[in-house]
Amino acid sequence: MTSKIRRRSQEERRAGARHALTRATLELVAERGLHGFSLADVGERAGVSRGLATHHFQSREGLLREALGELLKPRRAVGELGLNELLSSLERSVARLSAPHTRALLGVLAGLGLPTFIKDAAAAYWVSVTKLVEAHLRAGQEAGVVRAELEPAGVAQQILASLFGLAVAAPWRLGTDDGARFLADTRRSLVRPEIDEVRLTSREAPRRPQREQPSEQSLFPEFG
Repeated sequence: MTSKIRRRSQEERRAGARHALTRATLELVAERGLHGFSLADVGERAGVSRGLATHHFQSREGLLREALGELLKPRRAVGELGLNELLSSLERSVARLSAPHTRALLGVLAGLGLPTFIKDAAAAYWVSVTKLVEAHLRAGQEAGVVRAELEPAGVAQQILASLFGLAVAAPWRLGTDDGARFLADTRRSLVRPEIDEVRLTSREAPRRPQREQPSEQSLFPEFG
């Protein structure tokens, strides 16, 4: 007996088309900048009819608002807070730098002359990421593994400034060990020097992040 293939509903097809169009928009922004493509280019990249982007979003600004608004949604904690989770997020963030679109998008968002709606969305995103890193640090202090003398808000800003510096570094630096050095230096600056990791429980110990953990978050905007 053959099973029937369920056909997608109209709403599902509409959602799929919008997702394809917003993803194509982000790819084109990364490759060509904010002004280097048309709505027809987006439709062609998405593999749909060239006029579908106009049908769904009416204008380039409408499409950019949707695509970048989704990309730059304020970040919230996934899973527990603490030093382990922060180190995992930082490792994933560094790993994302090997994705050309991630680096290129960050370069665009760091540029001058951005439309107000993009600047506002990017500012809100980075505020949320800063607060998230700060919350991880406070949780680490409460657990007794992060140095008590550190001021979480200021340290969070320093960590993100260094991380963003890696993101916008020249492409020829991708093959260096800058990322590994950043992770090691950050860990060393956060962990209390008197801690004997062997005596800590597995939950408290500032272990090396495991990339396959499902609660892991990059601190950079991600798509793909």
